[in-house]
Amino acid sequence: MTRDDVIKQIGNLRWTQLQSYLIASGWADYGALGPFASIWHHADQSDAQVLLPTSEEAEDFLPRLADAVMAIAEFEGRTTEDIVIAASDRFGDVISIRVVHEDVEGGTIPAIDGVALNEKALELLIAAAMSYLTKRQYHQRPTAVTNAFLDTLRLGQTTKGSYVVNLFALMPEPPIDQPTLQDVPMTNNVISNLSSGLKALSHAVSLKSKKKDEHKALDEAVAAGASANMCDALVGISGRDKSRAVEISITPLRPGKDRPKPVKFSFAKEKVERLEKASAYYRRTYTAKNKTVQGYIKRLDRAHGEKHGTILVAAVVENSEKMVEIDLGPRDYKRAISAHGSDTEVRCSGDVLIKPRSATLLNPSGFRVLNSGDGLFTQEEEPKPKKAKR
Repeated sequence: MTRDDVIKQIGNLRWTQLQSYLIASGWADYGALGPFASIWHHADQSDAQVLLPTSEEAEDFLPRLADAVMAIAEFEGRTTEDIVIAASDRFGDVISIRVVHEDVEGGTIPAIDGVALNEKALELLIAAAMSYLTKRQYHQRPTAVTNAFLDTLRLGQTTKGSYVVNLFALMPEPPIDQPTLQDVPMTNNVISNLSSGLKALSHAVSLKSKKKDEHKALDEAVAAGASANMCDALVGISGRDKSRAVEISITPLRPGKDRPKPVKFSFAKEKVERLEKASAYYRRTYTAKNKTVQGYIKRLDRAHGEKHGTILVAAVVENSEKMVEIDLGPRDYKRAISAHGSDTEVRCSGDVLIKPRSATLLNPSGFRVLNSGDGLFTQEEEPKPKKAKR
């Protein structure tokens, strides 16, 4: 690669962008070299040096900027193209999603599937972000932190090779006065979580053994970042007919020599079918956090001699009708008996353990009985203590 070749690669790269890259990579500014450049050394290797041009008015600015890119590439053992891409837009990683089938060999895809592919590609990253924060079989909705990560994603141009969608994970701009990038971990860790989740899922759906062993592998995959959401995204990427194989490649372009190596995960049509079953398995039992259950009591159950008891409430949870089991203390159970007798709705809050045909309210709190008069939930008044007789 000649200097002229690198100058062509540089395009609109600014020296300030390369300066940000140097800071993020652990280089330190050792001062100005005249009015047109600054000297940079690496913290781990003091004899490593980069001369960064700082004046675009200099006649040899572009050749010197190319020299700086070449010096960084040589030190990090990367291509100059990687350095230019990483510095230009602070791209931390590239996630390439490729579908393989005879109907996409020409580099085109049916429009409906193309739109869905982009949507499901984003859902795959959403799943990775949610499972990075909380390991769970099924995630209900993105959090504010997840949405903040999504704001760092950029959709790149499609590339040749069946049909490929590229997503770029941007890294935050580093403060000039700090030698390290404090805000990178969220981006880096989500992508690492995506990688470990895909690896675990690929292993789990590759097993041809007893269901017990398959389920064990799927359960273990959750700790690595897998979830029903991740399975659904991969199945969706394969198309409406689930006929296309799916390949996910992760190429780290983040600064520094200690970046992870590129990885690729392949899901043939047979694996896609198993991913659909894996999603169904994950969704069989999961916990919906901070829910309010409202409905009519269908059954009362209290053991002989006990004051506390259990009620079954017909309610809609997660857009599905469920019979929700709620354990109540003596006082609330007494209220439940009254509500059941008068055919009045009740309300209670907590986490809901959702199963295929039933649900259980965990840590129930705030039990209320609906006031049929005004439609508001009101808790029955405490009986006033009787005045002591004098």
